[in-house]
Amino acid sequence: AASSMHGSFLWNARLQEFLPEVTFRDLQTEQGKVTLCWLCERFGFSLVRGVPIEPGMVEVVGNMLGHVRNTNYGTIFDVVDKGASAENLAYTAASITQHTDNPYRDP
Repeated sequence: AASSMHGSFLWNARLQEFLPEVTFRDLQTEQGKVTLCWLCERFGFSLVRGVPIEPGMVEVVGNMLGHVRNTNYGTIFDVVDKGASAENLAYTAASITQHTDNPYRDP
């Protein structure tokens, strides 16, 4: 469930009838950003439709909404199974439970 100043919104099967979303084109306007923020505040998430499918667009969208932080892994971390040459768990096919990476690091 998502809670907001407008009350709780319980996720159930009816949510599939109206998935909160904005278009990438709309997100390029101030009103589109306001709409996205309202949807996230009300429903707990929003889809962004129509984002060009090309390298770097996750970072572009992130920077449209705030600041994408640069870490020792860069601004975007693509999870890729490197098999036996993996230098850490993130580069394997192993299941990783929910976690926060490096909350103590700067950056």
